[in-house]
Amino acid sequence: MNNHVNFYSEAELYDIAFDFKDIQKECDFLSEIYLKYKTKKVESFLDIGCGPGLHAVEFGLRLENSLGIDLSQEMVDYANKKSQKMKSKAKFLKADMTNFHLQQKVDLAGIFMDSTAYLLTNDDVINHLKSVAENLNAGGIYVLEMSHPRDMFSVGKSTDTEWQIDKDNLKVSMKWGDKNDYFNPISQVTNTSVILSCERNGKKRFIKDKAQQRAFTTNEFLALVKASDAFEVKEIFGAMDFNIPFSNEKNAWRMIPVLQKK
Repeated sequence: MNNHVNFYSEAELYDIAFDFKDIQKECDFLSEIYLKYKTKKVESFLDIGCGPGLHAVEFGLRLENSLGIDLSQEMVDYANKKSQKMKSKAKFLKADMTNFHLQQKVDLAGIFMDSTAYLLTNDDVINHLKSVAENLNAGGIYVLEMSHPRDMFSVGKSTDTEWQIDKDNLKVSMKWGDKNDYFNPISQVTNTSVILSCERNGKKRFIKDKAQQRAFTTNEFLALVKASDAFEVKEIFGAMDFNIPFSNEKNAWRMIPVLQKK
């Protein structure tokens, strides 16, 4: 599977760059989604393409069983250390999201920050969905945080692609994508540029990377879920917020499908 190898090797900087997310609120939303469809509290969680393990660590503070998987060994090592430091029960493993096997199945799984964009082919998506389903308990729930389709069609801008986070005397700046990145309208794949820069005590460092990422339309993704024969689509939100339905309104800045294992 293709990804931004150089970028994801900088686990600590990545963690700082995405420090703007309200992880507790997002995990509350995920827990409530599970309760809605299973009518009981979630007892185990899987964070797929977990990076520094933001959601898994939070669930590891709430549950006995919280796991994260990622293709980057640097991310896995960093997340395990972070979990131990925060006295979370979360554990992390290196694994490919299109083909993985857990020792114990889980109730709830999630994938965040549009990590589905690295599933470049229809086979990748179907294999991924089948693999997730195989690792969920009966009737388990899978929640995906995907880019809003309008971004692909250039009929609006859902997210900021440049930002800066200041933390612990360190300035971390991100630029995700460039106007000159090539988009293939047939495969819906963009050769996406990423620039991560950090500055501490006047010293600057730049990490540049490039990798392919796929954009999805809603109907296309729903068809792939159906083709996998692994999940039923329960609903779609426009953010990880019960009050924001999926639509083309400005506050619906994401596509958040909620799937339940058949």
